Amino acid sequence: MIWRIVLTLVALPGFIGGLQLSYAELFATGTCPAIATVPACYLVLAGYSLIIISAWLPAKRALPIFSAGFLPVFVLAAMGVTFELVQGDICPKAAGVPQCYYSLGLVVLSLLAFLNLRYQMRTQNADI
Repeated sequence: MIWRIVLTLVALPGFIGGLQLSYAELFATGTCPAIATVPACYLVLAGYSLIIISAWLPAKRALPIFSAGFLPVFVLAAMGVTFELVQGDICPKAAGVPQCYYSLGLVVLSLLAFLNLRYQMRTQNADI
């Protein structure tokens, strides 16, 4: 149970950041970089939502839902960090730090928490 809470708490700041940026994007287009025509913050919000949902699902459903949330967030954060380092001024900033840096850290911590959750449940022979 503790790892479900840990995973939720680790992903929650990413969800809140994605929600704030998505809200800002609704009223001021251009707040977030776009992937094709979809603002990246919408994809990040959806990804962190799926990560949080996966924390509370049974084992058979948790892995595909977690993966569907983790992969786009990880790829976007890694690309954002790379472009931020190479070109600069790509990601929206919070307290002067590009949010893609925060997102990359949170999504990696989410992966570690999810893997630990799965390990704990397998050793207990329980259903996550």
